[in-house]
Amino acid sequence: MISEKPYTLESLTLFFKIPSSDYTKLALTPKSIKGGDEFKFFALLGDKVLDLILVEEIGQSGVLNSGKITQIISSLVNRRTLGFLVDYFNLIEIISDVNVSENDLKECIEALIGISYLHNQISVLRDIVRNIIDIINEKFTEIPDIIDVNYKGELQELLQSKGEMPLDYTTTRVGGTDHSPLFISTVNQYILGQYIKLSGPPATSKQTAERELAKVILKIIRST
Repeated sequence: MISEKPYTLESLTLFFKIPSSDYTKLALTPKSIKGGDEFKFFALLGDKVLDLILVEEIGQSGVLNSGKITQIISSLVNRRTLGFLVDYFNLIEIISDVNVSENDLKECIEALIGISYLHNQISVLRDIVRNIIDIINEKFTEIPDIIDVNYKGELQELLQSKGEMPLDYTTTRVGGTDHSPLFISTVNQYILGQYIKLSGPPATSKQTAERELAKVILKIIRST
């Protein structure tokens, strides 16, 4: 999911599902460059929304120990990963102000999530956070892919318990833009005695496309 072209204000607005680039600018104006308490509010809100969604996702993967949940969140959201996201989203170039501090740049990521939350349903924010986690996992392979466990991991475990081969995903790009591509994942094989040729819904990353297809197949298996 590594971006082929540098992000711009417009493509950043699109990624975070923010209705106007004017709102996006608010998330990119920290106090160090004449932003006000509004920016700090957006960053705080984004931090809490991010924590909420991560706790939900980790809990759904089967991890319920609070200490372990905190440890996983710390591996996903820290100075290194936020610094990477600052570069990934081209924030230094977009903000274009030498006075902005490294810490403020990282808070901009949280502020973008905060502003998006104010304009979207929580389900939209979950998709945004999942895409961000996919980006982090693609760069830092040692970090646990907490979302992948939900459906792909569950399906793989089920198939292994039945002596079946792992699912062979074929995932291709079908459209979208450089900063918001669309992928579809397909399987074409026997699964538990059933020949299944099926495509999942379009998604904005290969990982998400495969995860959503695994979710559909799990439902099919459990309904038969």
